[in-house]
Amino acid sequence: MSELIFQILGPKGFRGATLLINPEKPSGYFYNKEGIYLGKIGESDNVYITDQLSFLELEKGKKVSDDKIIYFTEKYKLTNTQMLDRANWVYAEGVGSVPFYYAYSMANSRKINSESKVYYYGMQEMQNKITVHLDKDSYLSGQGTSQNKANAAAFWKTRTSPELRSTSMISCISAVLLSVLYPDKDPTNGCTGWLGYPDSGHRGAFQIKFSGRYHIFRIVGKTYGVAPLKTIKDYEDETKNIK
Repeated sequence: MSELIFQILGPKGFRGATLLINPEKPSGYFYNKEGIYLGKIGESDNVYITDQLSFLELEKGKKVSDDKIIYFTEKYKLTNTQMLDRANWVYAEGVGSVPFYYAYSMANSRKINSESKVYYYGMQEMQNKITVHLDKDSYLSGQGTSQNKANAAAFWKTRTSPELRSTSMISCISAVLLSVLYPDKDPTNGCTGWLGYPDSGHRGAFQIKFSGRYHIFRIVGKTYGVAPLKTIKDYEDETKNIK
């Protein structure tokens, strides 16, 4: 981030002097756009996006040019904890399949809800024909009742041990980062939520089948007909330019 330059217009003896103020050095967690964790500097919960060489320079206390680093948290107001919550949820729902559909649905929901309400409205399941709101941290850590709890727990364990992340987990982090960076590349056309069923024929914007289930994406509150079926090839074509 560039230096801030102020012109002092104080007492006569100092009038006209120029003061350079260096912003705080980056402090937080560093990733590249592919979702690979590069390391941590300092103690803050901020996210920065950069490349490996630039991170090594920053780690030495050196500066890098503005085009080599994205101050992600500062610009988009999403902390590392919040970013990993989303990636954890993406992985729990799809185990790395169609991560952009989930990540963009979360990002779209965030445009109309607080971060906590994204989970309140999104983490629901039917229990004895009653809609139950799930506790976010219980769900993400695999301690809840969700059928996705094994997937959730697997990602949760890597939050303090990023070296254990699989390629699929890393792709979920990348999807979350890119869904925030490039909102205009949304492959869901504005969807804000999803539902999962063992059979097809349910209503929504579109549905896609993997792992033996149909995943129906939709704008919550909108009325739909039967969701048209997409394929994994459709997903790949729609998301190949998100980078």
